[in-house]
Amino acid sequence: MGAILGYIRTYDTSQTFYIEHLFVLPDYRRQGIATKLYLKAIEELKAKGVKGSFFTTLRNSSAYNFYTKHGAIDLTNSSVMFHPF
Repeated sequence: MGAILGYIRTYDTSQTFYIEHLFVLPDYRRQGIATKLYLKAIEELKAKGVKGSFFTTLRNSSAYNFYTKHGAIDLTNSSVMFHPF
């Protein structure tokens, strides 16, 4: 029986598609699993007629590097910020 090494969780409304989570177990990262999950999600979206997806991630993160490597475009020159007290 196979083990679950990662997952992608998505949802959509009538006009918008969201990637809620993309996760791979730490011991299995950098083996192409996230890429396969992401590309499969894109394939299924294209089949539904979806033309693209908006999402957010931290600029200095491995997720940011992953998405830009796979063609995502950074549309902002700003950052979401939080000031803890």
